[in-house]
Amino acid sequence: MKKYIKKPQAKLFSSPFVNGFTDIETENSNLIIGSSEENEELFDVSYPEYIKIICEIDYKSEFPDVTISAGYKITGDGESKLMKYKIYDGSAVSMERIVSEISIKFFDFSNNYNNSSWKNDLLADPIIYQKVFRLQNASRRIDNFLDSSMDQSGIFHTKTHAHYFGGSYFKGIKLSDIQPCLFCLGTGLQGKEYIKLFSAKEVLQNSTTRLSPEIERSDL
Repeated sequence: MKKYIKKPQAKLFSSPFVNGFTDIETENSNLIIGSSEENEELFDVSYPEYIKIICEIDYKSEFPDVTISAGYKITGDGESKLMKYKIYDGSAVSMERIVSEISIKFFDFSNNYNNSSWKNDLLADPIIYQKVFRLQNASRRIDNFLDSSMDQSGIFHTKTHAHYFGGSYFKGIKLSDIQPCLFCLGTGLQGKEYIKLFSAKEVLQNSTTRLSPEIERSDL
């Protein structure tokens, strides 16, 4: 008997599954290689319809040396100012959980399944899924606008659109929660400059945060 389970899917890179895909379970870190239809019982242990494998996650935290800036005024007749941040050097925001790339690597088969030929192929080229997160690769000045969520009583509160920053990852996170992160610049209380990071989920759920025109909501 088969039960269809709809899950996120990702293309495979490694032999012998280069024409297949993986299902990423939303409640844990299991990857299922093969068909999207799971058998509740496996009748053929030599060639099952799906295989559970043990994986490990590798990541890179490699970022360019760039400066992002935005112009603003604190009051209507005030002088023009420019806020600037070297966004990836760790001085303005913590880079502890920010990554530029993740890879899911084959480690072994689960459930006592053993196929030495497949295992050797996978160990020779163990990366079965790879995600490279979009970064800010060049210094640039970005536009800002009045922050409608704050009271503009005599002092302008501004913020920029949300732009790509990197990826969010830490040991123990569920695969389904690994996602892009974005940033914006702004001026808060008393016109104080700030830089803020958001997860993609936060941006999609927060109507007060505007995406940069170069980012499609579907990309998140």
